[in-house]
Amino acid sequence: GVREPDINICEEVTDFSSSVCIVPGIAYDKQGYRLGYGKGYYDRFLKKFTFISLGLCYNELMMDSLPTDEYDISVDYIITQDGLLNV
Repeated sequence: GVREPDINICEEVTDFSSSVCIVPGIAYDKQGYRLGYGKGYYDRFLKKFTFISLGLCYNELMMDSLPTDEYDISVDYIITQDGLLNV
């Protein structure tokens, strides 16, 4: 499994102003919305903070559009084999 940080020795980060968040996804659309696993973890996280969000996606998994709900948050950029897409 994935090891978790020891909360007794880790410092909580609260300033994300100069951060980049790499957001995993099964597929992305050209508006920056992603197909995830349906739990909304990343959407809730992205809603709280203002920083650059970046998705990584194979060209074959880029869709014209995906179904979205009002709580879905899009990423700012998507990187594919062909380059950077500013969404």
